[in-house]
Amino acid sequence: MKIAFVYGGQGSQVEGMGYDLYIEYPFIKEFYNSIKINFPLKELSFNGDLDTISKTEYTQPIMLAFQIAVTKVLEFHGIKPDIVLGLSLGEYSGLYAAEVLKEGELIKIIQYRSREMKKAGEGLDSKMLAVFSHDVEYIDKLCKKNSNSNNFVQISNINTKGQIVISGHEDLVSKVGEKLKDEGYKTMELNTSGPFHTSYMDKVSLNLKDYFNDIEFKKPSIPIIYNLYGDFREGECIKDIMSKQVNHPVLFKNSLEKLLEQNPDLIIEIGYKNTIKGFIKRIDKKAKVLSINTVQSIEELIKEVE
Repeated sequence: MKIAFVYGGQGSQVEGMGYDLYIEYPFIKEFYNSIKINFPLKELSFNGDLDTISKTEYTQPIMLAFQIAVTKVLEFHGIKPDIVLGLSLGEYSGLYAAEVLKEGELIKIIQYRSREMKKAGEGLDSKMLAVFSHDVEYIDKLCKKNSNSNNFVQISNINTKGQIVISGHEDLVSKVGEKLKDEGYKTMELNTSGPFHTSYMDKVSLNLKDYFNDIEFKKPSIPIIYNLYGDFREGECIKDIMSKQVNHPVLFKNSLEKLLEQNPDLIIEIGYKNTIKGFIKRIDKKAKVLSINTVQSIEELIKEVE
């Protein structure tokens, strides 16, 4: 059976994520207890309110830890991926699954990344807005028309068939959003806390590139489909890919289409809210996708693959 893991991104966090895994599996309890970070990650993961855990400096490490925990449990049950990808932050969990980086290294990287992304967004009223449309060219043109040298709105994600995300200065995102609504487009504000995957993150990209210099990225043990290209990039420098990822649009629709071309027997979404499953089903209704996020969902998955 060919299995793909797809890791969710920011916006799919929920209160109490990972707690039942912590209670059920002693090695997950050991993992959470071993995490060294500058805030009480375990306490916020299991008891933090949604507003708090939706702040990027907390969201990113909390979600990474949760996704690593799920990956560990799946491996414990003999379920490992043949292909991997992730949505933005989730791509780092994909690097863990592909044995590019170890959990301790990833926690440090994501702590640094989230802190830098928070700093890049400080003093800026920003917003991310999903637009339910296929028209990338028109939306990109509209964003550029409403941007200037100091403040801008840009396409940050092309998530799936009929969903584009714009991000940037709150007033400009709202202005573009109103224009689109007037023209009959449907939109939805997203639960994120910064202008991610836009030029506002240029400094973060440069800082990540420098930060990666002292870290060894190993050769992936399985193929990875990258957000930056919406494709595989065997042999290319992963450090460069991951530093550019933060200030370039996430080509997730292309990534999912590339995944579906590989004809996986089962796609496992590691995350909440069925977000990835929904994206995939908009492209291919017949694709077999299971969302994994609790002990119960893992038990159901085990029965499925037996």
